[in-house]
Amino acid sequence: MLEDSLRTAVETYNRYREPMATATLLEYSSRRFRVRFEGPFCTTCCRDDYFDDLRYELEEQGVPLEAVDVESIARTGLERFDVTFVVGTVDRRG
Repeated sequence: MLEDSLRTAVETYNRYREPMATATLLEYSSRRFRVRFEGPFCTTCCRDDYFDDLRYELEEQGVPLEAVDVESIARTGLERFDVTFVVGTVDRRG
């Protein structure tokens, strides 16, 4: 189930990235989810890399990387971004 995978991915994300970045699941539906990212964010990394890292954590939970993409990024504070991800389907027929 995507929701369980997402919650586990957020926990793992935070375990390895705090205090530079933390993720909080704000909303979830079967087609999209919204996550708040907060922190000072390491300046040697591209800001968007922090958001993509959650996709890689989801992949570790069995969700294909191609099935999740960033739909929108909203800066909601000095060191805070709300990111909406869209969930699609992957055609595995090759």
